[in-house]
Amino acid sequence: MDQATTIDKVGFFHFVERHDRPIWELRKALQSRSAHEDTSGSLIVLPEAFNIKKRYKESGPADHSRAVLDDLGALCVRFRVTMVAALIVNEVWSPCLSYSSAYWVGEGRPVRICRKRCRDGNEANTPYRRCRHDPDDRNPFRHGDACIIALICEDSDDSVRKQKLLDRCEGSRTIICIPACMASPSGRQAITLNWAPYEVILANSEPCGIGSFIGKRGSIVVARESSEGNAVVLV
Repeated sequence: MDQATTIDKVGFFHFVERHDRPIWELRKALQSRSAHEDTSGSLIVLPEAFNIKKRYKESGPADHSRAVLDDLGALCVRFRVTMVAALIVNEVWSPCLSYSSAYWVGEGRPVRICRKRCRDGNEANTPYRRCRHDPDDRNPFRHGDACIIALICEDSDDSVRKQKLLDRCEGSRTIICIPACMASPSGRQAITLNWAPYEVILANSEPCGIGSFIGKRGSIVVARESSEGNAVVLV
């Protein structure tokens, strides 16, 4: 079954509880959403460090297995969606501390779009290797008629990097994907305005944060509060 090369809907996986079973929770949320609407052709953003099987801002052992990429690929094929997934997975052929990276996941081989550059003050709880060289392997990522920019959490505040990436998307439909674990940033509206007039999708995993949302042309289109629980939301 061929996967669509156009993006018909955009959305996020709001993931604020039961972090110890990420694939199970995502599958359940996709099943619930697909029972009410056709999910095919959707681009879904997953939150920061989706795979680690614990809350990002709590200490404890984390799962860094690369098997999550295969699991996500299988879900993409089943529900005919594509995903931007922020993961901390073991590096191939390297024993070093893992990077926090955003991947494009679909029907074929996953593609690493970028790595996280900023420090977030949470390294004691969830260590990751900060990217000190060019973090944008395939950023922006082209999919059909869309230009996908991925920036992990605090990296979305880097104005110089922002402009550099936007310059590469001139003339295309531009979608900003922000996998995040945000507690108290400047707010949804400020983030949306910062990226106006483009589409922006922020997927959050922080239970005490600002929730997850989609903004278009400087306005919030849909938002989900942290207290509302896990869900896939599409527009």
